[in-house]
Amino acid sequence: GGVALTGAHVLDVAAGSGAVALEALRRGAKVTATDGSGEMLRVASERASVAGHELATRVAEGTALPLDLAGGSLLATSGFGVIFFPDVAAGIAELSRCVRPGGAIAFS
Repeated sequence: GGVALTGAHVLDVAAGSGAVALEALRRGAKVTATDGSGEMLRVASERASVAGHELATRVAEGTALPLDLAGGSLLATSGFGVIFFPDVAAGIAELSRCVRPGGAIAFS
């Protein structure tokens, strides 16, 4: 079950090892995963590859996302990563900036 994300762009912020990104990929989304750790993104990318998916990755902190990510995502999400943002309000503002009109942000 779950929500189909076929063709939608999902931005997974503070993606870590990619649990949220992998679920979005399984549901048909195109996913960009960001994290402050290139090593964690490597793990996420490997997990996606083993599952037969391609995962775009960017090393970036959740409170300072790259400008070119602005407004392009249907959904911006952060699993447990948001609790590690040094400034949670700034992190939420960054996720909001990266969501297109009518999109959503989600946390777990």
